[in-house]
Amino acid sequence: MQMKKIITCYPPVLAACICLFACSKQTDAPEEKLDSAKLITTISLKDIDPARISAEIKGDTFLFSIPGNLSLSAITPVITFKGTSIQPASGISQEFDNPVKYIVTAQNGSKKEYVVKIVRRKVLYIGGRSIMALDTKDGKLLWQGTERGDYGYSNPLLHNNVLYAGSAGANTNLYAHNSNTGSILWKFTLGAGGIEGPPMIYGNTLYVGCNDSYLYAFDLGTTSEKWRFKTGANVSTQPVNYGRTVIFGSSDGYVYAVDTATASVVWRYPTGGVIGSSSPRLSNGVVFVGDRNGYLHAVDASTGSNKWKYYTGISMEKAEVAVSNGTIYTAGWYSLPIRGGIPGSLYAIDENTGKLNWESLKNLGFSGRLRLNNNIIYVSADDGYFYAVNAANGNVLWRKYILPNGAGAAVADHTVYVGGGGTRYLYALDAITGDEKWKYPIEELLVSYPAVGRKAEDKVKISVGL
Repeated sequence: MQMKKIITCYPPVLAACICLFACSKQTDAPEEKLDSAKLITTISLKDIDPARISAEIKGDTFLFSIPGNLSLSAITPVITFKGTSIQPASGISQEFDNPVKYIVTAQNGSKKEYVVKIVRRKVLYIGGRSIMALDTKDGKLLWQGTERGDYGYSNPLLHNNVLYAGSAGANTNLYAHNSNTGSILWKFTLGAGGIEGPPMIYGNTLYVGCNDSYLYAFDLGTTSEKWRFKTGANVSTQPVNYGRTVIFGSSDGYVYAVDTATASVVWRYPTGGVIGSSSPRLSNGVVFVGDRNGYLHAVDASTGSNKWKYYTGISMEKAEVAVSNGTIYTAGWYSLPIRGGIPGSLYAIDENTGKLNWESLKNLGFSGRLRLNNNIIYVSADDGYFYAVNAANGNVLWRKYILPNGAGAAVADHTVYVGGGGTRYLYALDAITGDEKWKYPIEELLVSYPAVGRKAEDKVKISVGL
């Protein structure tokens, strides 16, 4: 009889066998893995039209630009994100005068910092039958002044978040507008004919000429008239400050230097011809101004004595003057008599000697104002073209047919803004190529410079003569 082998496990040994068997068959339960996601997925700006917002992402920075008439205070970002929390919280208004940091916390406790930066785009201010503010991005109208007038000649001037503009014709008011809303802060009625010359601000005083033959000085603190100075004819030039004097030209043929405190005459220089809109320009203690008899004058700003004068044979009464690196740039209108006269040219003249460096755009005629920016002269000619000219040699870089009718230009951020009075559009052109970026319909002839600004601390961004 065959014997069977029996293996016996005593209770303690059996227990050990079961434990070993169980341990050999069972794996450890995995720990729950915490999510490390900490990502901002979308940001929107509450109560701002998405079509008016431009956005860009650079690394962990979100960049937004909004119309320049909007405030950076109390903007409410609405943010979606992956993570457990975000600080500051979504939907809470913030002050965006400076960039705001947002921190997203992941489920595993790790954190990531993002920056949200919001800037206001520059605003373009123009004058026609009313004062208007346009978005420089696309020319969209931001606001339009409520009082009608003829603002097409007096350049709007932006200073400390206030836009100053004067009207000619029947409406002879000088206006101060809130630059963000267009609301009128104050206005002052000047004499007959109104304002055709650009205002100028020095310190806390605004100076502006009027067709009633006076130069006015206004205290911006009290918004009241400080004094007025009478000349022999209309004052259509923009004044310039020199020391304790304000210097300007009048159609009576004189350049005046007037004490800013007392309004008394310091000196008076006779040009011998009408000074229309040829605003005096100051460089190295010398004032440059043109007259109807064909002369460009260089006048000592301290004494009023003549240093030199250059004869073009062309009326220079409308001659805008720009000075850079020892060279004067200006343009002539027509020879006398104006009707049937020879059209003028664009001139570059040595600032110290009064000698001609070069002459360009010969016999096209220039009834408007020129702008010098980054060694390029931008000028409207009477042949219907708006020109960009190399200031070094007078070579034409580009031209565009817009029938500018003497319109002045403003330049900002590689863009030229100029009115086409004949086409009834305001144009935004690429400053280097002349390509059209956008255009905005205008009601009438626009010869003044537009003004370009963004916010209060920008003070004057673009304004003729400042």
